[in-house]
Amino acid sequence: MEQVKIEKLIYGGDGLARSENNKVVFIPHVLPNELVNCKTIEEKKDFVRSKIIKILEPSPLRVQPKCKHFYTCGGCHWQYIHINAQRNFKKEIVQEMLKRQIKQTLPDIVIENKNQNEHGWYYRHSVKFQVLHNDSGHSLLGFYDKEGKKIEPIEICDILHPVLQKAFEYIRSYYHDTYSSSTMYLKKGDSEAILCSDEKVYQFFCARKEKLQWLSPRSHIEYKINDITLFVGAKDFMQANLVKNHSMVSFIGKLLFAQSSKKVFDLYCGNGNLSLPWHDKLKSIKGIDNSESAIFCANKSVDNIATKHAHYVKVKNRKEFEYAVQENVSKSDTMIIDPPRSGMQFQTDILKGSKLNTVIYVSCNPSIFARDAK
Repeated sequence: MEQVKIEKLIYGGDGLARSENNKVVFIPHVLPNELVNCKTIEEKKDFVRSKIIKILEPSPLRVQPKCKHFYTCGGCHWQYIHINAQRNFKKEIVQEMLKRQIKQTLPDIVIENKNQNEHGWYYRHSVKFQVLHNDSGHSLLGFYDKEGKKIEPIEICDILHPVLQKAFEYIRSYYHDTYSSSTMYLKKGDSEAILCSDEKVYQFFCARKEKLQWLSPRSHIEYKINDITLFVGAKDFMQANLVKNHSMVSFIGKLLFAQSSKKVFDLYCGNGNLSLPWHDKLKSIKGIDNSESAIFCANKSVDNIATKHAHYVKVKNRKEFEYAVQENVSKSDTMIIDPPRSGMQFQTDILKGSKLNTVIYVSCNPSIFARDAK
């Protein structure tokens, strides 16, 4: 056992400290300036992973985690930190990553948060459950544990929208058959209807005629931005927090207008979430994605508003993707990018030689974002 003082939090949620021999120590569930007793659980050449044995000097920013599954479930990392402090720590992590990669003076990062008293619960409109088959022959729903190695069954998830939480409770209480897949998605749009990716679960609750409204896995949820109805399929990517999604799309609109953008290329466009709400202010929108379902949803929205200057196209492979990027970058003044967690990869080389006026990059992974920004 060793006593260490936590220096800072890092991307991924762990705290960073240094041992007596100046070796880096990573510890979960800690805060900066806390003094803790910890025990080594994994030792590498350059660092050590440890777990808390006892917190000797707790931070005033420490709070009691709300969820009873917090210390085993891998879905959340920072429930023990006050919500406003979480935002500041995230800001510091992003700033440090950008500074380390880009190595030049950067403008301050602004936290766009209209409600500083927001509690941080019940916001998710989309969830992906893992299916666990236990020894008794029953199937349970849960998430991967903190190490990402095994599935942790859960009984409640306090970050789910109340309607999705109610649907999850119904499934746990009444559905005891096997699932159609190793994963199950639940989604909710602006209405109270629930989109479930599992056909067997959907059929089961339709037959029961429950009060909850269930949508077929082949259907779509709907939500509106700027009076534009957007659609999402059962397994399609969507921004989990629709309130924050509205704020983000609004912020993107401000950037488009500030730069007098007219011709927008939406790379990894999905259902058109980031670009289509501004179609009436732009001369043209061209979006590409490799998801057939997402492109179908985007074009369904285009058909609904009967616009002729927004086009969303599915690309089949990397060769088509690369050609489409090169072609559309040359014809656009602005590019919106919302890539997968792996980032942009080969597209950064194309951008370096482009004449784009503006690049708007949306990312949930600051490490990859910093790499691409470099």
